[in-house]
Amino acid sequence: MALEPRFSPDGRRLAMFISNGPGSDLWVYDIDRTTKTRLTSGLAGRDAVWSPDGQFIVFQAPGGMFWTRADGAGKPQALLASKTYTRPGSFSPDGRLLAYAEPLHGGGGAIKILPVEIVAGQ
Repeated sequence: MALEPRFSPDGRRLAMFISNGPGSDLWVYDIDRTTKTRLTSGLAGRDAVWSPDGQFIVFQAPGGMFWTRADGAGKPQALLASKTYTRPGSFSPDGRLLAYAEPLHGGGGAIKILPVEIVAGQ
């Protein structure tokens, strides 16, 4: 079952999590070529967010937020370690900042901003 489909900035690809039993993996579907590329294996992610240039996808998984190249080259890398459910929201238009939500101890939550120049420079 495909979950949480998200269009790429150019509208030519879809990021989605495909459930395979207890977990789900991140895939990218190329609409023009009608092909799928698997980006994670057993990382059980959620909440995919495309970088503005369409080269990277940030997602939530156990342990924090991760990023990976949208073309399938390389492996997912930790972007922000967290024991809580940090949820990526969106990038600034220039791709240098990522807004995300983080739950607070005792209830509620906070919106935070993370500089992501390391992602943009990869």
